[in-house]
Amino acid sequence: MLKGIYTIASSLMAQEVASDVMANNVANMNTNAFKRSMVSFQTFPDLMIQRVSGSAESGKQNSQNIGSIATGSKIYTTQFDFSQGDLYTTGNAFHIAIQGDAFFNVRDPNTDEITFTRNGSLDRDSEGYLATLSGQRLQGEQGDIAVPPGAFIEFMPNGVVRMNGEQVDTLVLTAFENNKTLEMKGDSLFAKTASTVEKKIDPLNRGYKVQQGTLEHANVNPIKELMNTMVALRSYESMQKNIQAHNETLGQAINQMARP
Repeated sequence: MLKGIYTIASSLMAQEVASDVMANNVANMNTNAFKRSMVSFQTFPDLMIQRVSGSAESGKQNSQNIGSIATGSKIYTTQFDFSQGDLYTTGNAFHIAIQGDAFFNVRDPNTDEITFTRNGSLDRDSEGYLATLSGQRLQGEQGDIAVPPGAFIEFMPNGVVRMNGEQVDTLVLTAFENNKTLEMKGDSLFAKTASTVEKKIDPLNRGYKVQQGTLEHANVNPIKELMNTMVALRSYESMQKNIQAHNETLGQAINQMARP
């Protein structure tokens, strides 16, 4: 009976984590270029039940498999869905989006760390460089991109940056063999891990283009996430009732055994 409680409890904990992940997806549905998380479950190995027959006097025992019982589930992995969100027009010259599979390169001016993002909501920072709203500086082939006050800036589809009609730099855009090897850093930023491999890009057929005056929505479908949350909540409530039933049955068994 205690085994049943442990089994349900493990599933409850896994379902709680899944609910938190879906809630985080909904909370970030208005975050530019946010990538939703997906949870997959894994069951623990089933426990085999055997019937043992025989006697101590004979010294012989026979066992027969009569079935198995589940032993609960756990979170197997949490992965990001890197599908592209819908693009929407803002008309702001400092807003850029990527149509296709690639990432902007940005640099933290305090740590010099290079990370990757699809959030192209940019502005001039306190020192006049193009940066995300969290302070990460957009990277071109020549490094940080300075924007003089009042300059007319243009981003070409191939990543070329022009100011007042003259080319000043080209954006560094990176694609990966498997985006799921990236590590989330927060603020829609991702970092490479030991298993991350950059994809070689054909300069004549890049597979992506830059769009100015445009941003990327989060790839969160709020209706789908809310429906999944409701299903998870009902499953959680059902398992809670099962634990209560097990607990009541256990209490009755203890009371019966305690009677003289």
